[in-house]
Amino acid sequence: MIMFWNRREIYVGFSMDESNRIIYILAANKISYAQRIVHNNMYYVYVHKKDAEKTHCLINNIQK
Repeated sequence: MIMFWNRREIYVGFSMDESNRIIYILAANKISYAQRIVHNNMYYVYVHKKDAEKTHCLINNIQK
């Protein structure tokens, strides 16, 4: 379970497409995540802190 003290923010932005792309990558690699949407247009994606480095590598290496 991802609690606020053991999570890292890997995405924050206004793009629903980018948020969905990141979530798809996480799901395909079986990395648990949490998503938060604020005011219907600000997207946050979090992962467990132990998965943060791996997640950044995956997101940056996969073409947009």
